[in-house]
Amino acid sequence: MLQLMTMHRTTANRLSLLFTSAVLVWSAAWAADQNSPVEFGPRWKVGQRLSYALSTVQDQKITSAMSPQPMDQSSRQTQAYAVTVEKEREGGGHELAVEFTGLSVESSLNGNTIVQFDSKSDPKDDAGNQAAAIMRPIANAKFRILTRANGKVDAVQGLKELLAKVSSSGNPMLAAAMESIVSEDAVKQMGIVPNWFPGKPVKPGDQWPVRYEVAAGLLGKIAVSQTLTFKGWEEKQGRRCVLIETKGYLSSSPTSGTTTNLISISSLSGDTKGRLWYDPELGALVESNEAQNMRMKMKAMGQEASAQMTQSVTNTLKEVAVAK
Repeated sequence: MLQLMTMHRTTANRLSLLFTSAVLVWSAAWAADQNSPVEFGPRWKVGQRLSYALSTVQDQKITSAMSPQPMDQSSRQTQAYAVTVEKEREGGGHELAVEFTGLSVESSLNGNTIVQFDSKSDPKDDAGNQAAAIMRPIANAKFRILTRANGKVDAVQGLKELLAKVSSSGNPMLAAAMESIVSEDAVKQMGIVPNWFPGKPVKPGDQWPVRYEVAAGLLGKIAVSQTLTFKGWEEKQGRRCVLIETKGYLSSSPTSGTTTNLISISSLSGDTKGRLWYDPELGALVESNEAQNMRMKMKAMGQEASAQMTQSVTNTLKEVAVAK
């Protein structure tokens, strides 16, 4: 009996050691995988459809000689869009069909609503809404993005006609503001084709710089200079994602004003920080959050003014499907 008990204990100890060894091996492999270099890049699959929701919240406090009290302006905007990978291009790259599937905008000045539109509303009610003439075409916009073999944007097609509709709406101030949504530069900055790839494999702890310009409607072009840091791995929406933190600065050269000469910017500066989650297996952004603070000096309708502005932008993957 004693010998049998000893044999059981020996067998149990061996199994325990084997299990412990397996756990250690798995843990070591997992840790090695967590610290292995990752190569970023789109992995477009023909027929794949990715749906996103892009939300922007903006608040401004404007002071000028025109008003004895500061003016508080706020804006809330949500834009839904879908990207379908239609085909591969000869020589590499892909052709992407982009469709705006929804748009809601609400802006207020000193607590009073001045612009309101929701593409879910009945088009029959557009006659009483000055913003609808501009925003209804944007809400239903369709265009194409052609990418190169290296994943970068080669061209954006189909925006010319849309921009013409926006420009001829009869409301120059609102048209200039909304053009920033559908300009080629704006499309490139939506994140459909990411502009922040490091261009080489990176591992947790690595940093790299990113610099680009953003078309900002009435504000002209804003130069963005950022440092990105690969923080590690994190689960997001049930996906194993790379977590990247961003931090940087914003600036703008003086502008000569819009085509209507309503606003010109003499100086703009600010800072930006955020986080983004990227799924290397999917080859696409899963979510990003960015917060910006800006300070501006401008001339509005001939009057000197200054503004403090905060803005938060969130882009969220809603669905991955196969196009019908």
